[in-house]
Amino acid sequence: IQHIFTGDRDEEPWSMSKGEQHLYVYGLPVHKTGNAVLLRRSDAEGFHMGLFHVALDDKAEGQVLSLKTRELRSLPFDFNALGYLHHFRLFKVSDRLLAVYPGSPEGVEEDETGDRYVVSLTVRDNRIHQFRRVSVNSMRIVNLCLDITDMKHADEIAAPALDIAGEVDP
Repeated sequence: IQHIFTGDRDEEPWSMSKGEQHLYVYGLPVHKTGNAVLLRRSDAEGFHMGLFHVALDDKAEGQVLSLKTRELRSLPFDFNALGYLHHFRLFKVSDRLLAVYPGSPEGVEEDETGDRYVVSLTVRDNRIHQFRRVSVNSMRIVNLCLDITDMKHADEIAAPALDIAGEVDP
């Protein structure tokens, strides 16, 4: 399933239904235009979710949408799924889950090693019934740096690399 958000303030949300449960998803294009706070929520009965590639607190570099953390409360949706930050981060007020950066299922930068996460939501009666953080693609990346300034032959490089490779589980 694919949907590209146009950023038009009057754009209808993407929707789907299963049985009596209706899901409405609102979003903006990835590039730095529009304002999530200005999006209008439909009056339709169902679970309304914002889906945004956004950096909080104006710490974004380049053409990325930004939003103040306090503005999360003013978004008119039942929940907001956020992208841009690749590490898990959760935003709650009292018992209400406002938004989450689930992380990314695969590391995209060299410092993103180790466990990666996604988020699983179960919705019942237009409310989040269950929220789970699920570990995926769990692996460790070995980084080997060799000082080759005093080495005379390529075979001297291979020996330490083979020693390290023998210690790592496949």
